Amino acid sequence: MKTLQFWIRASLTFLLVSLFQFTTLGQSNEKSEDETLFERWHHMDPNTMQGWGVSTDSARINHPPKKHTPPIIVAVIDGGIDTSHPDIRPNLWINTKEIAGNNLDDDNNGYADDVYGWNFIGGKDGEVGPENTEAVRLYNKLQSRFKHKELKEIPKQDRSDFELFKKVEKKILLEKLDAEQNLATFEKLKKQLDKIVSLMGDEDFTSEEVRSIQDKDEEFMQVVEGVANALENQVEFNKIYTEVMDGYKYYFVSAYHHYNPAFDGRSVVGDDPDNMNDINYGNNNVTGPDSEHGTHVAGIIGAVRENGMGIDGIASNVRIMAIRAVPDGDERDKDIANAIRYAVDNGARIINMSFGKSFSPNKDAVDSAIAYAASKNVLMVHAAGNDSENMDKEHNYPNPRNLIIEDKYFPWIEVGASNIIGQPAGFSNYGSKIVDLFAPGESIYSTMPGGQYDYQSGTSMAAPVVSGIAALLWSAYPEATAKEIKVALVLGTITTKDKVIRPGTEKKIKFRKLSKTGGIANANKSGNALKYLLENK
Repeated sequence: MKTLQFWIRASLTFLLVSLFQFTTLGQSNEKSEDETLFERWHHMDPNTMQGWGVSTDSARINHPPKKHTPPIIVAVIDGGIDTSHPDIRPNLWINTKEIAGNNLDDDNNGYADDVYGWNFIGGKDGEVGPENTEAVRLYNKLQSRFKHKELKEIPKQDRSDFELFKKVEKKILLEKLDAEQNLATFEKLKKQLDKIVSLMGDEDFTSEEVRSIQDKDEEFMQVVEGVANALENQVEFNKIYTEVMDGYKYYFVSAYHHYNPAFDGRSVVGDDPDNMNDINYGNNNVTGPDSEHGTHVAGIIGAVRENGMGIDGIASNVRIMAIRAVPDGDERDKDIANAIRYAVDNGARIINMSFGKSFSPNKDAVDSAIAYAASKNVLMVHAAGNDSENMDKEHNYPNPRNLIIEDKYFPWIEVGASNIIGQPAGFSNYGSKIVDLFAPGESIYSTMPGGQYDYQSGTSMAAPVVSGIAALLWSAYPEATAKEIKVALVLGTITTKDKVIRPGTEKKIKFRKLSKTGGIANANKSGNALKYLLENK
């Protein structure tokens, strides 16, 4: 959950500031040349003034797909993908062994009608919507043993579990309180905006008309002035209202679902979520109720190139396999383990994982699936997370640290996010021992449900940039192994000699203190590195 909508946590501050500034949201419907360039800055060469991108276009010229190479299948484990999006649909993976709509498992892989992939967070009666965090699940499992008890009452053999209980109990209390406070603020803002509409008679009003409002409530008048300023800057009122409603909805779900021990969002699946051996559950709805995040991720990797619409994905000779396993809340270890195995068994060469959480009670099951993928020559790409934290000290799961310690070439890439000027994004997690490299992840323009496009930020966007580069490289050099692709990605990073700002602080440090490579992914340089590796085997 941490990597999906982290920016909502800062939305209140953004909104209040924006109400008085709105210098970036109000734009003309016609795109300028600069805006068009900005939409694809992550593709640019870092030695240009157009943005510190990954040299996609140069790489495609210097390392073109080898003739007759089958498309590289990239599994996107996420919250869902809009399979009807015209810029994604032609590049979707299709299970040709399955007959769509006959409710039979034609290919005997355990999943009936899995034409585009599989959904591990749905059942016969519907789809998982909001879910608990893993902290809540652990709390519910442990509370019967430890609630209202003190350390001195706990036997020594149970103290590690007791300490875990106290940790998650504290986290739930703080997060729920934070959500309730922010919910109250957004609810108040909503009422103030509703009051403006009521006074104006409808939503079609000018800044001058809004400024004519008189009221003794000083706080309300501040919002009135902010709305007037926004309208002057060509920001539509419904944009402001939508921002407020998004914040309200997020904190409502956070307070009453994410951090509510009494809430159960899993029952609709009909499985035993604690049975790691259970694999035959779910349904074939790979879009689900909320596919924004997964659709955006998929487009970064493989939106159809040069079709005159929307955006270009990084890779062209690619097919996107859609796997739903990430709900609005924390993903479950069982679902992630099964999703990884499904991807491998159905031909995925690369697995993109733009998600993460703070606890992993069944880590062994996930690590086993990861080891299985590695044994089948599959490259895994994972987002480092968006908490401005040092992952050498903290945890963002999944993280197969023991497997990587045993094999430094293990085909797993941990990705932090960088911005247009080649700096680490302020929200990005980092770690000189855990994070392999950074990639563009701030203000990335990509596909959205309903044939739309928009900007999103996060290491969730940086990971698919790297997955796209990997697919591009594998298409050019199909004889390469997953480990060789990883080595090429690592060797092909480009860094700046200037000091960078450590995320979450104002301190300037050397980039190499933030990741193993101290650099940003580059498709062209990685292609050169891979070509050299293969020629000198």
